[in-house]
Amino acid sequence: MLNGSGEYNTHGKSYKLSKGDGFLITPSTCSSYKASADEPWEYLWVGFYGPGTKMLLEAANLSAENPVFHYDKDEYITECLKNISKSACSSESVEYEAIGHFYLLMSRLIEQYILTSSDNLTGGDSYVKKAIKYIHCNYWRNITINEIAKFIGLDRSQLFRLFKLSTDYSPQQYLMNYRFAKACELIAKTDHNFGEIAHSVGFEYPSYFFRLFKKQAGVTPSEYRQYSNELNSS
Repeated sequence: MLNGSGEYNTHGKSYKLSKGDGFLITPSTCSSYKASADEPWEYLWVGFYGPGTKMLLEAANLSAENPVFHYDKDEYITECLKNISKSACSSESVEYEAIGHFYLLMSRLIEQYILTSSDNLTGGDSYVKKAIKYIHCNYWRNITINEIAKFIGLDRSQLFRLFKLSTDYSPQQYLMNYRFAKACELIAKTDHNFGEIAHSVGFEYPSYFFRLFKKQAGVTPSEYRQYSNELNSS
């Protein structure tokens, strides 16, 4: 939402929204939304679907049960949305250009969730906070979940249970999502070759990284870089 305020109702819950908030509307879900009468909202929206959609939304912690996100003062997200809208009005390469901007948007939302999730853990989640910090410091190595568990003084099954309870992710899923977010950042912001990037974020075999990136993002690393360069030069 660019300005104003409003309300979103879904799954029996009501969400008050203001500038910097966004919300997800899922198919076959009864929902409604309306702008404030005193302060009507100004917003941008994008419709999307496809085989990789569920994976992207899960990585950004968005679902029918958790449909609202906040991007306080993050102009990058606003620019991504504007560029998706602009692409829709273009006469050439409409589909691929819009897809590129969409994946840049999702990458930012995924990165935002991953980097802030550890800040929301308190009290009994101290083991999970230590595990997340260990991942953030060592993701570039070929670390294992057993190694992480040993470092914080738990066995693998205990770490899995606590991690899942606190973050809704398994330790392995969190590690892969963090690596993916870091890879997206390096692809967009550097000219390093993709093999170097794969190694630098913890993937031993570049061929596996390429397959995973295509599955996760729906585009190749080369296409993702091209879209990023177009966004930065626009």
